Amino acid sequence: MAREIEVTLPKNWGKGMLKSLLLIFCSIGLMAIGYLVSPKSEEGRPPILSPRLAQVKQYQDWTKGLVSDLERVDVILSSLLAIDVSDLFVQSDKANQATGEVVRVLEEIDRTGVPQTLEQLQALVFDAATSYEVAAEKTSIWIGEPTEANYIAANDALLQGRAALERAKNNPWIASTGEDGNQ
Repeated sequence: MAREIEVTLPKNWGKGMLKSLLLIFCSIGLMAIGYLVSPKSEEGRPPILSPRLAQVKQYQDWTKGLVSDLERVDVILSSLLAIDVSDLFVQSDKANQATGEVVRVLEEIDRTGVPQTLEQLQALVFDAATSYEVAAEKTSIWIGEPTEANYIAANDALLQGRAALERAKNNPWIASTGEDGNQ
């Protein structure tokens, strides 16, 4: 014969069970969100970044943005030097735009802290920006006084800016494509 066992549950056992299940589902949901939004390395795994490596990676990405800004300045100055001086107001406006962009880049470089590891990279980008500042100034002079000597000076300054930018772009910290801060 089978014995009957009577089991009694507390009145609010359902509330405790519901709270436990809710806690488990919230934990699983937060872990899934964390996994989905975490950056991934080339192997598809989340990188482990120390605060120092995170700072270096952030500075590296920021510097790549500055290089892109200087490339846009190059396009503006190249287009100005490629055409004859005709509409002085439009050309003057473009030259001022290029100068303003270079000044903004220089100010950003000046007020942004640089990790010690990347001081040489900062020097290269600063050199490129100052070279483009000179090129923008010489281009403005040529627009104001379109002589052959001013054109040659502006073009030479632009070539120097390009060379300085190329040196910065060839730096391994810029040329690197790794997602985890490693080269």
